[in-house]
Amino acid sequence: MALATTLQQAGFAVSVINPAQAHFEAYAQLKRAKNDALDAEILALAGSSPCPSLLDAPPQIYHELVQRLAQRASLLELRTKAQ
Repeated sequence: MALATTLQQAGFAVSVINPAQAHFEAYAQLKRAKNDALDAEILALAGSSPCPSLLDAPPQIYHELVQRLAQRASLLELRTKAQ
C-alpha cells in the first residue's frame, strides 16, 4: 500500500489487483511455469484486460494508523532492549 500511495502521489495512475486474479489469469493462459518474465507478462495482461479501477487516495485514518503502528513497533523495540 505504501508503494501504491507513493506512486500515486508522484502522479502515476495506480491500480491494485487481487493476487488471485493474476494467478487465475496465468492459469487461463495455460502458463504454469514460474519466472520473472512470465510473471511480468501475466501481470500486464491482468492489468489491461478488464480495465482495473484506479486506486483511490487512502483516507486520512490510514495515514494515522500507519504512524501509530510505527510508534508501537518503536515502543516494543525499546521495551525489548530494556529487558
